[in-house]
Amino acid sequence: EKLRAFLAEEDFNRRKQGFMRELFKAYAPFYSESLEKVKRQLEHLKHRAVLYELSPGLEEKELRLKVCVKSWEDLEEVLNFLKSKKEEFKRLFELL
Repeated sequence: EKLRAFLAEEDFNRRKQGFMRELFKAYAPFYSESLEKVKRQLEHLKHRAVLYELSPGLEEKELRLKVCVKSWEDLEEVLNFLKSKKEEFKRLFELL
């Protein structure tokens, strides 16, 4: 039923993403639950200059960071942010 609900969506991208997300939940319930926990933890670690990448299905237990800065001051700000969120990152790696 949940998969049929996404097929009624008019926007192709939303339909595809929702359908694939529900299909993944049905196929791998443990990993989808873990992925949701990790994503919730990443919400607390948002920064305008840092992008996070996870491996699909948490196959590899790693987190990739992309830092986008335009000046030394921006880089210093990002590094201070990452240092200040040390405990949150520790909890995140426990979930991985």
